[in-house]
Amino acid sequence: MLQIMTQPTIDPTNPPPPGRRTQDDSSAVNAGDADAAQPRRGFRRWMRPAGHVIGFALVLAAGFVALSQVQWRELPAAPAWQWLALAIAVAGNLLFTGLLFWAVTRSFDADPPSPASEMTLLIAASHLLNYLPLRPGLAGRAAFLKATRGLPLRQSVLVLLVILVLAAGVLGIVGLAIVVAATAASGTAGAAEATADPHHAIVAAQRAGIAAVVGLLLLSPAVGPIAGRLLHRSIWRGWLWIPLRLGDLLISGARLWLVFDMIGQPLPYWQAVAITAGAMLVALTGVTPNGLGLREWVIAGGAALLSPIDGEHALLASLIDRAAEVVVVMGIGLPATVWLRRQWNAVTSRNATQDDPPHKASRDGRPAATDASAD
Repeated sequence: MLQIMTQPTIDPTNPPPPGRRTQDDSSAVNAGDADAAQPRRGFRRWMRPAGHVIGFALVLAAGFVALSQVQWRELPAAPAWQWLALAIAVAGNLLFTGLLFWAVTRSFDADPPSPASEMTLLIAASHLLNYLPLRPGLAGRAAFLKATRGLPLRQSVLVLLVILVLAAGVLGIVGLAIVVAATAASGTAGAAEATADPHHAIVAAQRAGIAAVVGLLLLSPAVGPIAGRLLHRSIWRGWLWIPLRLGDLLISGARLWLVFDMIGQPLPYWQAVAITAGAMLVALTGVTPNGLGLREWVIAGGAALLSPIDGEHALLASLIDRAAEVVVVMGIGLPATVWLRRQWNAVTSRNATQDDPPHKASRDGRPAATDASAD
């Protein structure tokens, strides 16, 4: 009976216009869309675990090469200050990334806006969670901002796209400028002379890196107006975006420069910045969680291109950098996750309390009587 009543009736003497869909047509189209979307969803569900497998396999391969080829007894003992500086640099990366997300998100509809400290902790927790299967960091960050700040999920995705485009531009410009200048200087000097005295390539890379950084900083005031036209909204301090992205890159370059020095294979700073830019660009593809495995091999290839350092020592340096990152991210991300969970529970409890009706209703639908105190 219910099925007969809920089915649409079409008068055979008055058929619908040719361009109008009936409910059955819409259902068929929706079912077809759902069937077409199933392979895409299945592909994404398959690719995420595959990314973890690929990443861990690449890391294991890098570890095998480093362990089997490097003469461990010849490695110098790194002093404690270098380990401390490496840990501080990793924390600096989290800080600059958090500040960048905070600055970009301020231009969207979060109400109230997320403070910089909360966003930094959110980035640390998200970075940690992205090492897990299915990489819940991105979804968790968007859900947290939706629940606690009212930021629509679509805008969280838009914030991420803005940051990815900004990162691709900054990393590509700085990295390409250094690589082109260094390789051109090496080619001008000649292969034998460049190997014996890499001074020409070092100076060329330094000049190109500084010029690229200064040029991008000079362009930073134009970011806000350009982004405002593209996004059709008022941009909050868009001039901060490029300096924050550059700060993250330069700190990452310092990390790489430091770990190579720790294993007794000095790498010029601006070459380290160029290699880091390439590794970060590869990580942006999202093939593996946080660029796991891919970053290590890109560093090895970049070191072979821009320096006389062999691949096994470059892999060792990249693994030390990765280990330091994981330790620091765990040390900051775990407490951040606990604190953010408490914030989530507090906000959801407060919202549930506000949504409750102020008066209890009796069974007959009238408000329940309240106790009155006798005067």
